[in-house]
Amino acid sequence: MVTKGKSKVQIVLKSNVDGLGKANQVVQVSSGYYANFLRPRGLGVAISDGEIKMKEEKERQHLAELKDVAINTAADIERLSPLTISRKVGAGGKLFGTVTTKQLVEIVKSKTGAKVDFAKVKIDLPEIHSVGDYTAIFHLHFEITARLRVKVISE
Repeated sequence: MVTKGKSKVQIVLKSNVDGLGKANQVVQVSSGYYANFLRPRGLGVAISDGEIKMKEEKERQHLAELKDVAINTAADIERLSPLTISRKVGAGGKLFGTVTTKQLVEIVKSKTGAKVDFAKVKIDLPEIHSVGDYTAIFHLHFEITARLRVKVISE
């Protein structure tokens, strides 16, 4: 906590503060700024060194869990290769419509039972307007990607 004579205090921000940091971030501020501005407005809570270490350990564990989920999901996605999708085809092998990223995500979710929030996953997929072979790249984690070969055939 804040005591007289202490010029700096470490706090955890409860919400985003312009020019200081984002919610749940540990920052060091002057004791006066904390006592007169942040604490009265409920924007931050003082934190001890022990609590900081516990928070950092929880964050490391959370990141490790996310990475494990991404590794398992990448393995599940790559097991699907080659994924065959059948669509109605017109003259010259052109599809009626396209195969979209959203459709691909729905197929992958249904076949793997993945528990990943695909809204947060970047997927590189070329535009699929005709019959053929394509490669989709799922960026599941900043260190982990999965390649899925997609084969589009006529119904």
